[in-house]
Amino acid sequence: MTSSPLTSAILFQLGPVPISKAVAATWLLLLVLGGGSWLLTRRLSLRPSRGQSLLELLVATLDEQIRATMQVAPEPYRALLGTLFLFILAANWSELVPGLEPPPPTWRPTPPWR
Repeated sequence: MTSSPLTSAILFQLGPVPISKAVAATWLLLLVLGGGSWLLTRRLSLRPSRGQSLLELLVATLDEQIRATMQVAPEPYRALLGTLFLFILAANWSELVPGLEPPPPTWRPTPPWR
């Protein structure tokens, strides 16, 4: 019997909850994004470095997109939409890393009673 391409291999169990390769990859992706954001934002200054210039370019581009599509001030939406954009971008690019299974395309967690 062949396995379904929609299932992910189980790496280990946390109590009754199975942790699949896709869940572990998502956790790794969150750690990389969190660590990267911490490294890029810990030394912000009035005279920007290359990393700070890249961040400011990303924020300005995101603000322009929010302003153009929603026609509102972007400040209340910047954090949520920026986080979603970076996570989805990194999740899609993670498929290019050999041996790393990208996060699943659905937001449905596997129930522990299965």
